[in-house]
Amino acid sequence: MGLDILKEDINLYLEKFIMSKKTMGSIGFGYDMIKEYSSGGKRLRPLAMILSYLVSGGNDKKSILQLAIFIELYHTYTLILDDIMDEDEYRRNKPTVYARFKEFFLKTKKDRKYNGSLFSKDSSRFSASQGILFGNLSGTLSRLAVHESNFSYDQKIICLLQMDLMDKQVCEGQSMDIYFEKRQVLEKEYLEMISKKTGALFAYPMKIGSILAGVDENKSHLFFDLGMSLGLAFQIRDDLLDLTSNKGHEIGSDIRNQKNTILLIKTLENIDSEKRRFIDSINPKSSSESVKRVISFMEEAGALTYAKELQRDYQEKVVNLLNQLNLSTRDKDRLNEFISMMVD
Repeated sequence: MGLDILKEDINLYLEKFIMSKKTMGSIGFGYDMIKEYSSGGKRLRPLAMILSYLVSGGNDKKSILQLAIFIELYHTYTLILDDIMDEDEYRRNKPTVYARFKEFFLKTKKDRKYNGSLFSKDSSRFSASQGILFGNLSGTLSRLAVHESNFSYDQKIICLLQMDLMDKQVCEGQSMDIYFEKRQVLEKEYLEMISKKTGALFAYPMKIGSILAGVDENKSHLFFDLGMSLGLAFQIRDDLLDLTSNKGHEIGSDIRNQKNTILLIKTLENIDSEKRRFIDSINPKSSSESVKRVISFMEEAGALTYAKELQRDYQEKVVNLLNQLNLSTRDKDRLNEFISMMVD
């Protein structure tokens, strides 16, 4: 079963599941929003879970496909809330959930000033509140996908426990990300943050997949470590892609938003105060020329080379862990195809 076919199956199961839970009436369109918002993703996390299950000897493809959509629904939950925190109105070139709710409000009601401690307009309060609720609803749907799967009661409990451990990590990572805004971050802080925010979303699904296939605890930890290293390589690659046009938005979006990527961290460690002040002046409305100047600082500081080497280090860890799993040539090739798709 090729990756493209698996991805198509995930899409079908995901859409069918969301629509099966749709409530009729005034809030039903919120489910349509979740479905549309979650469409277009690369499905990397459910693919990681399915593959770890299959290469570990699992043979119930239908059941693992039905269950694996939980991680995509959980990922959707994190993104919906992340968009609100970052005040992003677009993701994957489509309006975010809270932006859609704001659009809905303005079409149906007259906006008014709202004298609250958080919001200044009725539309802002409505859209953020509905976004939070439907983000949480996507998280609830992820757990329902586990409950309604064909696996045994004991297997479901194990899966739900791992989900809670993952959720703890992701929430901590997001909190760190917000806490780190507007201050210089150390590399070890950055790596801890992306381990929780990105690495955990690959490590736990791969561990769950292997456990559901019946592997022992030691081997399931190898899958966890493999997923973690793969997630870190993926995030660093994503940081590098921000300097190209391959990420689906304008070059240097992370730079404009002064996101604490490994590139910015290593640059700030190795530049003078004048260049640092220039970087501090960058904002979302900065010109392309200003962004290109920051990229030149990154090159001069050796940040690009450092990031590429760090990515390679994590990819080497992935290769070493893959060898420790002692998989058949066929199964190893399946995982290598997935790994290449993620980081190459």
